[in-house]
Parts: sequence; structure tokens; C-alpha cells
Amino acid sequence: MPPCKHSSWLGAKRVQGEPTLIETDRLSALLSLLHNLDTQYPIFLVTIGDSEKGAALRTLFGFKASSKGRRSIDSIHLYLDSSTTFTERPWIVAEGRSLQLIPHTTHTEAAGCPCHRTNVRSLRPCDDHIATDVYARLLRQFTNLERWCDGWSVANQQHIQTVLGQPLVVVTERPNAKNAKRDSLSLVRQQTSVDIHKCISNLEFVALLPRGTISPQARFRRLKELLQEQSRATALQRADRGCLYSARHFSTLLNSAIAHFTESSAEPLDCVIASRATRPVPSDLGQHLANVFALLTSTSQLAEFAVPMLASCLFLDSYPPDSHCFEPSEVFSQLYARAFDGVCPDSRVIAFSNSADVLLRTVLLQMLQEHFQRYFAEHSRPDGLSAVAIHQRNLKRFCGQWGALRSERTCLGCTLRTPQYALECSHMLCENCVVIHGEQEQHHPYLYRVCVCPLCHMGMQREIRVRVHPPTAGVSILCIDGGGTRGIVPLTIMQRIQDCIGLPIPFQQYFKLAFGVSSGGLIVMNMFFNGSTIEESTQLFKQMAVAIFNPRKSWGLPVLSRFWRSVMTIFADGLYPVKDIESVLKKVFHPGQSILGASFATAAGTRIGLPVATVHTHPACRIFTNYNGVGARLASPTGEPTIRAEDGFGKVPQWEVARAISAAPGFFPAAHIDQVGTFQDAGPLENNPLSQALSEMRALFPYVAEPDMVLSLGTGEPAPAAYEADKQDRRSLRKSGMFTRARDLLLEKMRDGTVRRVLNGIRSATQTAQRIHRLNIHFEGSEPRLDDTAMIPSLASLAAGDVRISGGVEAVAHAAVASLFYFELDRMPQGPGESLEVAGSIRCVLGPADDGFDALIRRLAEGKACFMVDVRPLPGVVGDRSFADAGGRFCKRIEFVSRGKFTLWLKLDDATTHISGSPFSIDRLIKAQGLDAQFGRADHQKRKASFDHNDVGRRKKQRSS
Repeated sequence: MPPCKHSSWLGAKRVQGEPTLIETDRLSALLSLLHNLDTQYPIFLVTIGDSEKGAALRTLFGFKASSKGRRSIDSIHLYLDSSTTFTERPWIVAEGRSLQLIPHTTHTEAAGCPCHRTNVRSLRPCDDHIATDVYARLLRQFTNLERWCDGWSVANQQHIQTVLGQPLVVVTERPNAKNAKRDSLSLVRQQTSVDIHKCISNLEFVALLPRGTISPQARFRRLKELLQEQSRATALQRADRGCLYSARHFSTLLNSAIAHFTESSAEPLDCVIASRATRPVPSDLGQHLANVFALLTSTSQLAEFAVPMLASCLFLDSYPPDSHCFEPSEVFSQLYARAFDGVCPDSRVIAFSNSADVLLRTVLLQMLQEHFQRYFAEHSRPDGLSAVAIHQRNLKRFCGQWGALRSERTCLGCTLRTPQYALECSHMLCENCVVIHGEQEQHHPYLYRVCVCPLCHMGMQREIRVRVHPPTAGVSILCIDGGGTRGIVPLTIMQRIQDCIGLPIPFQQYFKLAFGVSSGGLIVMNMFFNGSTIEESTQLFKQMAVAIFNPRKSWGLPVLSRFWRSVMTIFADGLYPVKDIESVLKKVFHPGQSILGASFATAAGTRIGLPVATVHTHPACRIFTNYNGVGARLASPTGEPTIRAEDGFGKVPQWEVARAISAAPGFFPAAHIDQVGTFQDAGPLENNPLSQALSEMRALFPYVAEPDMVLSLGTGEPAPAAYEADKQDRRSLRKSGMFTRARDLLLEKMRDGTVRRVLNGIRSATQTAQRIHRLNIHFEGSEPRLDDTAMIPSLASLAAGDVRISGGVEAVAHAAVASLFYFELDRMPQGPGESLEVAGSIRCVLGPADDGFDALIRRLAEGKACFMVDVRPLPGVVGDRSFADAGGRFCKRIEFVSRGKFTLWLKLDDATTHISGSPFSIDRLIKAQGLDAQFGRADHQKRKASFDHNDVGRRKKQRSS
């Protein structure tokens, strides 16, 4: 498609009586023609007026000014000087007159040409003439140079406000420029109170000879020389002030300024704050700083150790790759200074309990800023160090100090986030620090190894492997109900699914979120913490059940034995000895292994949730997690759902958590964990963890709209016929007394009929219907007791042969295979109007060295697998060269046109299933991958290019006219 010739950029219109600002994508279209958005620094020239403007624009830049009439009074037009496209200083020229609000009937009419993407923004109440605001508040802070023609009077106070602090060139047709300047300044003094010399950094008048006396080039030569001279001087001044922006940053900030302009604030855009739109400073930074200060014991430790390290952490946050080098003093004061207000009760003085010394807050801020500026000086040199290199040097410098400091509430590697991963040295790191300091594995772009603690520099005897969730991938969820010995049912169903999949891939690999209650939680812990296979977990479960549900020894007389067991149950607060279950759990889960430590789950990238119930007058569900409760959650009337980090929590052994989740009332006493609390089995409150898992998914994966698949496994329930009501009189003290009725109600509550009803409502109202698979068996007769170990073989046989769930097993198997594939954008989508050219790759979470990768590729080839974009099959056969990248990883590159949303499918064995994360929204993909992070990413990874820089020849032909 040939490039659009429309030049309109900003327009002011009145739509249905409301003032609006119309913005087109003209700026991004022009900047896409540049050679390199990161190394070119545009000169932004604003021209205002009528007389001689068209002739000057044609002569100086080779393009025509906007025509007179309606378009010229309601739009500002934008041009690129094609002769500067490949220079370090390309010229961007904004040209317009005094904007007026032209009435339009609808937003569609106001939006104008369909070949442009437009934003229609409501304006605050304003006058019909808004030119002063547009030029003064919006464009002024980005303008290198202003040029006025005679049509705009220099003696107008409102006009002068548009160029405050900027150089101004005034073009006049009077023969003598000095006389014109003298008369204009005299007129300014007569008609306004403005001191123009204080408003304008440099004022120049250029006199043009009458038309026809000389050639146009000669007539405008002095004007061109003056513009070039002034632009060079202004660029140097902007560079000194830290506000000379690359083309990429210029575009981003100018677009932010337009959005800011439409709001009610009269203040200009704060560029430092605007640059952090995609990675704002954490709102709880003050709390993290307070946590760090709580570890300190003296002012000397604060001044000599904490201050340089805190400044280093904040500097790391401020200057990632692709960031702009704003003035460090401005960055520190704008972003971080206020966070230090709450580091101590008295915000003016910082004191320590073990020392009589105090430190003024102002002195602290001054010391921090000095170190911050020192790091910036090292960073900004031509051969300067990166922010990561500076920070790692500082961490190594103070490695001896870190040995005695620990925190489970704040990551000491950055002081900005809650840590997730516990190292052998007892230090903890957040995921962002793992990415920054860890070693990326060659064939796994999202798998990192931590071999040395970045704080104390202690080597790990067992390296930590952390798999980061691909940002555009979806999430599959595993939920397992509680049920005592009936836990053999979900194990058997999982084995059926694994057999149906038929691939040597660990079953855990298919799930990124796993929740289990009671016995279901023990299964989840063994499979995901220990990495046990389903077969190993099944065998272990049988052994554990026999060892745990072992009655107390009693006398040989039946009556006395029953009486003795009843008495012991009451006084021991449980039917079974607590030493038996604790002994078993300590063997299965190593006492030295904490829930936040390295495990199979961290290497697989799976988040684990283990619900428990508090022991309280008003019991509530809480969740132990292997991710330390990170994530943003909505406020709950029952309090924070996850057990948040406290100092000491990171050291809680896995077996103690297992003991807490399995403390079923009546069977075992409640479990107390020091510094954490007292807990019991959550089954009586919520035996199906589905609702909790879905809530945690939203907190952990904000860019995932809905799960890829939810596998919810029950432990058996009565057949539907058991719920049929009869008309018989059931009142009987022996069969239906109060204790019997209370027991039946409790057992029915544990089956979570409410959850099933809510789930059915979701299924009928959303697309989640086909993604939630509830697999369970029915009991035709009486239900087995939760502690009946003799029923385990029968329950396993029933689950293995239940044909009712065969369809669900096959559906889960197909969804599991499809969930191994996800889509990534290769560059920022571009295109005219609403249609976008999308270029990306379908990738696989498995690498060439992973178990099952080769078998997976063979399975796809044998099943004649086909990937589809919406309904269009992609060319190629799985296994050929088009399905692999240079490193041998699975990669299918695709290009297509989309209007914002699309779906990717995998067709295998006549079953069509969406891949992970599908359906996709282009806006969500851009945000998830950080393609809109024009000022850098928090993990210091390089952002993908917005277009292919190798395709220069094509863009040469599309230069702006």
C-alpha cells in the first residue's frame, strides 16, 4: 500500500457541543521512515502564521504547507524533511495557524480519514481559540525552535506565552530587520506587560526581499542558515539539561503530553514521571525501605554501607537499557525522595535502638543523591558502565556486610520488591533479580540458573533453576480436592490423562498453577516439590495412607478398646497419633527444605497454592505459596488470602506446611508454625480450591484474560440419584438425630456444591465453559470413609474404568499438548488505519534438550498437526526447516493482518484446540512483551525493535512528501 499523503496531526473540533482534540498517527508514520529511532535526535520546528509560510516551507524543506480554508484552522500539520531522514538530526516541522473549534456532528466525522488511526480525546472546557494552550502547554517543551510569520503579531501577550524559554525567529517582509525588531519590541512594551527578553531565550528577525527580485533559494538563504545555527545551539543546550530526546523517546513523550494536555491539569508534562508509565515506582517502596532500615543498627552502618547500596538499587531501577539519561538529581527527587518519609516514626530524624547517634533526613537524602549522581557520572561516560555492572560491583564490594542481613519481606538485591526464591545461604531474591543476576540457559530464553548468591557471594552446592513465565503464554491450572484415602481417585485420573497424551513429558510441565486441599495438597507437594511422577506419587500415597491412618494400640477387649480410643481422641484432639503423620511427612519432605526453596516447581515455573484454615473463632481460608504471596489482589472482607512474608517464614520446612494442610479436624490436632500461626485442614471450609486458584491466577498473571485449561479433580461424590428427595418421615434420633444431620451437612459442604453452581454459571456466561474440566467419579452406594485404607484398590479401579469421564480425559489431553505452544510478537505491529501488519513466532516451552521434545515433534508430524490463524492454516509441515530457528528450538514465524484480535489453533488428530494464551489481543501482547516500554524494562532486557532495521531500502522509497 502506498504511503498516505495526509499531513494532519492535531486537530481541535467541537463534537456534539463538546470540545475535543483529534490526534492521528502522523507522527509515528513519519518516524517509522527514520534509520534508527535510538540514535537519531529530531529537531522539532514549530512554524506559525500565514504570510510567506507556504513559500518558505517549499523552499526550505521541499513540502507544501496546508491549504487555506477549513483544514488550516482546525489542524496542525506535521512534516519530515526528507533530506535529513538518515542524519543524526532529522527535522520534524509542525505547521499551523490559530486553532479554532470547528463543529462536527459525530466522532466518526471528526476522526477524518480512515487511512489513519485516530484518538478522539475530550478537552476540558475552553474557549473557541485554543492555540495558545496547544503551543504553550503542549508543544513548547519539545520545541527546538519557533518561527513566526507576520500573520501572528509579536505584540500579542498570549502569543508570546507560546514560546517561553525558546528561541524565536520572526520572518518579516519589511526591508530592514533591525527596524522591524525595534518597532515590534516597542509595540510589545506599549500593549503588554511582558518582558520579552525574559520570555524568549533568543529573538531574531529575518527580512525577506520582495518576491521575484531574486530566486527563492537566495531569498530564504539567511533564514535557512539562521534556523540551522539556532537548532545546533538549542540541541547542545538540551543535551546539557538532559532533555535532548532520541526519536523514540521524543515520540513517546510527545504522545504522553497530548494525553496529559486533555486533562484538567494546567501543569506541563513531567517527562521523568511520564517515562515511567510502563514501569512505575512500586507503591510500597516506602515499606520496603523501612524493612531495610529495620535491619540496621547504627548510623555508621547506614552511612558507610546502606546509603551507597540503596543509591545503587535506585540507580539500577532508573537507568535500564533503552532509558533516557535524565538529570540524576531530577530523577531522584521526582521518583524516590518521598519514599523515605516513612522510614522512621519521626520523618525528620533517623535513630537506632542500639545507638545514641541520629541522622537528619535531609542529610540522608543529600548523601543518597551524591552517590546517585556519582553512579550516573560513571554510567554516562562514552565508555561508561551499565547500571547492572555498577550495581553488581557494589554488591560484591559489600558482600561481607550482607552475610548477617536477611529479609523475607524485601528483596535485598533491589529493595523494590517482595522476594520469591530462597537460596542456600538464606538470602532471598525476587524474580526480577534472578533475571538480572542469573545465567540464562542457552536453549531456554526463560530459564535461569543462580549458582552464586549476588549478595554474600556464597556458592550454591545445588544450583537454583528458575523458569520465568513467558509473558505472552497462558496459564493452565491444576486443582485437587481433599478427601483422605480417596486421594487415590485424582491420582488415577491423572494417570489416565498422561496415558492419553502418550508423551514422555512430566505431567507437571503442563501446569503453571497447582492448588490442592488436604490430601490433594500432599499430592501437589510431592509431585511439584519433589518432582515425583504420577506412578511414584501413587505408590507413595498408598504407603502414606497406611502409615498415617494407623489406629492407636489398645487392649484386647472390644468395649474397653473403643472406650479407650474415644477418650484418647478427645484428649489428644485427634483419632490418630500425631507422631505417625509427622514421621511420615518428615521422610517425604526433607526437614531442611523450605517451601520457598529450590524445587522441581521453580525449575518448571509452577506456582503452588496450599489452602489451610485458621484456628480462630471465625475460621478463614489462607494459602501457603511457593511464591511468597507476590501479586496484586483486590481487598477481601476476610483479610489477605495468602500468608504474607514475615522474617522467618522463608525458613518454614515443607513438612510443617504439609502437616498444617492435612490437620483434618477429628483425625489430627491443629498444627502450629512458629512466627506464622496455627492452622488446620481447609476442607470443611473449601474442599475445592478452584475459586482460590482462579483468584490467584489474576493476581499473578495480569495479562492472562482466562486460563488455557483448568483441570479440577474430585475425590468422588454421590451419584445424582442419591440427591433425590423422598416423602418419608425421616425424623429419628437414631438415624437422623442432630449429630447425624450436622455430620451430613458438613460432608455435603465439603463437596462444595456452591462452587459447582458458580462454575456452572460461569460456563453458561463466558468462554471459560470449554476450558474448565471437572473430572470426578460417582459412588452408587455408601461413601467410603476418609480413613478407610482398605478401599484404596477399589477406588483406583473405579476411577480407572469410569467411562463417563473418558471424553473429559481426551479433551484435557488435547488441551495439554496445545498448551505447550505460545505466540510472541517479533516486532511492534504496524500498518495504516485499523489494520495492523503482525509479525511473530509460534514457540514451544520445551527446548531441544528437554525430555519429550523429540517425541513431541514426532507426535505432531505423525498426527499431521496444523497450526491455524483464525481459520487460515499455516503453510509447512511440522518437522521441516520452517518450524525451527537457528538454535534448533521450535519456531514457526508467521505474518498476517489483524484488526486487533486473533486466535491461534493447533489441529491434531482431527481435534482443534487453542494454543497457550489464545485468543490474543494485540494491545495485551504489546504490554506483556514490553514492546511499549520505550524507556527500558525493569529486568534490564533489551526491548525488541519496533521494525526491521535491515529493511532500509523499502523505507527509502516511502519518504515523506
